Amino acid sequence: MYSYEWDPKTRGYVLTTRASKYIANEIRPVFAEELLLLGMDRKFTFNHEETRPLLWAQKNNYFYKGEKVAQTVGVRYGKPIEIEYVFDKRMKLQATDVDAMIEKNARIMSLVVADAKRRVKEMYDATVNRSDVAYIAFSGGKDSVVALDICHQTLPLSVPVIYSDTDMELPASVDYVWPEVQKRYPDREFVKVKADASALDNWEVFGPPSRTIRWCCSVHKTTPAIMYLKKRLGIDRVKATAFLGVRSEESLSRSSYDDMSVGVKNASQTNCMPILEWGAHELWLYIFAHNLVLNPVYRSGLTRVGCVMCPESSEKYVWFIKKLYPYELEQFSKVIIKTSNKEFGSRKEKIEFVGSLNWQARQSGVVFNDPLSMPVEYAEERCSRFKSIYYDRKMLIEWIKTIGVIRSIRELGKDDCFGYVSLY
Repeated sequence: MYSYEWDPKTRGYVLTTRASKYIANEIRPVFAEELLLLGMDRKFTFNHEETRPLLWAQKNNYFYKGEKVAQTVGVRYGKPIEIEYVFDKRMKLQATDVDAMIEKNARIMSLVVADAKRRVKEMYDATVNRSDVAYIAFSGGKDSVVALDICHQTLPLSVPVIYSDTDMELPASVDYVWPEVQKRYPDREFVKVKADASALDNWEVFGPPSRTIRWCCSVHKTTPAIMYLKKRLGIDRVKATAFLGVRSEESLSRSSYDDMSVGVKNASQTNCMPILEWGAHELWLYIFAHNLVLNPVYRSGLTRVGCVMCPESSEKYVWFIKKLYPYELEQFSKVIIKTSNKEFGSRKEKIEFVGSLNWQARQSGVVFNDPLSMPVEYAEERCSRFKSIYYDRKMLIEWIKTIGVIRSIRELGKDDCFGYVSLY
């Protein structure tokens, strides 16, 4: 990862050879759509049809020609975002000279890209003989778009792209980005996988996920991909190599990742992250230089692409989702209210409960209208028995397929046990 300095001439930035391991405040381009959505056209004059960046942002701060011009100071769900400006008169904005910015950074970016391609080849060569399958994971965000483009130039065309549609995705990811990337790489195989049950149904059954109980990722993201690969290869156990668009700059936890790791989120999967050390400033240069497919939600001000309602969301994220996708947000909000045992005296209290993200903090099932109880477990030698009022044979057998092989009673020669799970 390289660092950067603001460049008043291009109204963008230039990379510097001063290396940086982790930059806390990643930068992002600010487009006309965001300025209009936030009502910032009251203070700025600009071409509303401009497609290039007009400002750049770092967290809550907005910059023009390297100088801070505004900042957001408060976000309340359902209320306008509060903005403070550091100038008095109306300011006219000129768009970033993207072509000039790309040219100024071409030499360093060529080194960055060459290094990423080299790592992709090294990772593939190191895993090809000890994995059953390799695939490129896709999410619809800027990181996965860049990772896909680099992997496409390096990996064999036999390596497919797999998109786990969580059924909680932003509509723009499913309806626009996914079809567009397939048009860009017509020679590569693209596969979309999805859990059998809808996300809304599972939210009602298991309760909304929380920051400490994030069942949503395994049920709706990881498991569908693994189940698809098992079916594709016709085997019960699959060792996979996944190429992911993950960057250490995104969070403190990811800053400690190695770019190649085994069993981090799935015991049978090796995760390869060739752009792990890239900063957002390098990422945006690559996107602009190669004219990659850009999720339109970035143009409206979202800093990340995820699910409509996520337990890791910030209040600002939910504010933007409310503006962009009010109907989709409302569906998940209704489930949050429906499953909670909290008594609400008014619609305002319901809105504040969802908007303040209090629902994210639950650590058990006791806060539900229909509390979940732990099953009673009996262990005898190598056999375990569970007793629960929620027992559903069909659902349990389907879930167990993700961790082992079910064998019938007749195979085991037992009268009192419906099945057996062979773990690997």
